[in-house]
Amino acid sequence: MKILFVVDDYSGGAGNIVQLLSTEYAKENEVSVLLTNHTCEKRYPCEGVRFYELDADSKPNGGLRVFAYQVRWIREKVNLEKPDVIISFLTINNLFVCLGHLFKKIPIIACERVNPLGRKEKFPWNFFRHLAYTRAQILTVQFESFSEMYDGKYKEKCRVTPNYIAPPPAIKDLSKKGSKTRFVSCGRLNDSKQFELLLEMFYRIHKENPDTELRIYGKGPYEDLLKKKISDLGLEDSAFLMGYANGTYPVLLESDVYLMSSKNEGFPNALSEAMAVGLPCVAFRCNDGIDILADYGRRCVVADLNDTAAFEKACLMFASDEALCKEYGERAKEVTSVYSMENVKKTWDDSIREAVERCNKK
Repeated sequence: MKILFVVDDYSGGAGNIVQLLSTEYAKENEVSVLLTNHTCEKRYPCEGVRFYELDADSKPNGGLRVFAYQVRWIREKVNLEKPDVIISFLTINNLFVCLGHLFKKIPIIACERVNPLGRKEKFPWNFFRHLAYTRAQILTVQFESFSEMYDGKYKEKCRVTPNYIAPPPAIKDLSKKGSKTRFVSCGRLNDSKQFELLLEMFYRIHKENPDTELRIYGKGPYEDLLKKKISDLGLEDSAFLMGYANGTYPVLLESDVYLMSSKNEGFPNALSEAMAVGLPCVAFRCNDGIDILADYGRRCVVADLNDTAAFEKACLMFASDEALCKEYGERAKEVTSVYSMENVKKTWDDSIREAVERCNKK
């Protein structure tokens, strides 16, 4: 089978999972990947996969002109590759792919990579999205509750395809803790990650337990705001913005506890990787799927969204109780077997098969 993946770039959760999936499928299929906004390099070798990279700097200015340019570029590559199925990741790419192939008989799987519940787009994007998702044979979401997106309009064609969580290159040795408890968090420095709130919580944590520090990895529009927040709270010696991390595992292995303060996530990749290396983790319940990943509190402490008191309490417990850290860290590692490539690929195999069958019935 000829499979064509479409994603924006190598970076981010979608880029990571496309690299891993495409490599797996390339073992027995002909696989190519289109990058619609190429800015960085691969994280994985991706043996046997053919890549087409549309550099971000090569695109014209202007929203609709960019849209038309990218749709045309994708169509050219689809005509060149002649795939048996297209698997598109991220909402904007789903629009490019579906609207660019409205009247072509080719199976399309459109993958939502965030929590789509409650999203209310304005005209004309709401119209374009519904037109695109009507065109797609299958829509994939990362947790079952997400299939209720857009008031359940597409539930009949929604399929759950969770992320593959790869076994890490090493496991954290929680017995080798330093004199300070190092909390860590990773993500784009934007509103949805709530790092400003995380700093406020850490201020109170650090006040109660001075043998703690916080490191935040990532880049984004909130960088200056967060620098000012650190200064205003007097945390210059204990809270640090570390910049972009090219690969999270080295960062996680030198940390003690992972924190996720997000108010909106799909399937949280950094949290998943932290659990895979055996770090105790604390997260906000930003969607119902977090409980599934955390096995309802067994593998990760989950606090109600913005329940800062519960979040801080868990952080302080981990900072002072080595046995508790080891207990949670040991259970956290279960995610690599639950979300193994074998298990995850079965869900993708079923979705591809169904997309092809649906297309052929038309």
